Amino acid sequence: FAAGILGIVGITLALAFGTSSGALVNTMIVDLDTTTAGIQATRTVSSGALVDIAIVSANITAPYKGYQWELQWEDSKLDYISNAENSAGHGGTLCAPAAIVNDGPPGTEWVGQGAGCFRTSGTTSFAGNLVTVQIQCVADGATEVKLVTFVEDGLYGSSFLADGGGEMPTAYTNA
Repeated sequence: FAAGILGIVGITLALAFGTSSGALVNTMIVDLDTTTAGIQATRTVSSGALVDIAIVSANITAPYKGYQWELQWEDSKLDYISNAENSAGHGGTLCAPAAIVNDGPPGTEWVGQGAGCFRTSGTTSFAGNLVTVQIQCVADGATEVKLVTFVEDGLYGSSFLADGGGEMPTAYTNA
């Protein structure tokens, strides 16, 4: 990359957990460019730039009561700035703030740690932007932006939540 440019390129990964019929389950997707229609798996930005990314729900085959999220990236490349939950879209009003944790693999930053929203009543099949996360590019180079799974973090990993708050089968698409 040229000086001053960070490519949030990474490899697009799709970890799809199927039901017994082989159909995909509720999916969380990282969208690296909220200003461009559709899901963007790659993006190049200038060093120092503030960037809005989103976690998007798709393929909703089972209504959910809420969700929680946790993201990971290379600590030397990006910094977390803020996030905004899309309560108007998914209807979740009991929202937990994001926390920055450094208990992931060495050299990574984990942001979220149970951040997300829960509905006070009923479930939803909302598909769309769950949360917008603002990050800042702090160094040149490429990094993967990925959803931390429940396998990687059994308490705070990214997942849709059922009535009572239990984890639901969730598929992930990272950037």
